[in-house]
Amino acid sequence: MSRLVRFALVLCALALLSAACSSDDASPDPEAALAELTATGNAGDVDAVMALYAEDAVVLNHSLDDDGVATGHAEIRAIEEQTAPVQGSGAGFAAVNVVVSGSTAEFDSSFTYAADGVTGNDGCVGNLFNSLTVEDGKIVLIEWGPSSSMPCP
Repeated sequence: MSRLVRFALVLCALALLSAACSSDDASPDPEAALAELTATGNAGDVDAVMALYAEDAVVLNHSLDDDGVATGHAEIRAIEEQTAPVQGSGAGFAAVNVVVSGSTAEFDSSFTYAADGVTGNDGCVGNLFNSLTVEDGKIVLIEWGPSSSMPCP
């Protein structure tokens, strides 16, 4: 085998190894995205929350007006701006029973809130069977399951 052919084979092997070993920082695991969504949402930071979503992301939620679908930054931002004052006042969102499969995290959730909007743990809403999907480092889909009477913290 000629030196040139061996050299080309070695370069190809190195290129394949490099591609196999490199990490894709643009696709964080969905559990990390869920944790970041929880932290920024609980802080009431709408801009930080929106930075997590892809431009054409979809949120499916039976409690939304109309058909329960919010598509794109404008529609999702409108929802986040409604909940931000509540979440920034000490209310808390928590994801539990998280199971990751590929680019999707499935989880149950609870949202505790204060009746006066400021203090206490006066109420709680739970959702079962939620999911969040990440592609290219951004949330592309969130599905909120039905409300339930699951125990809250």
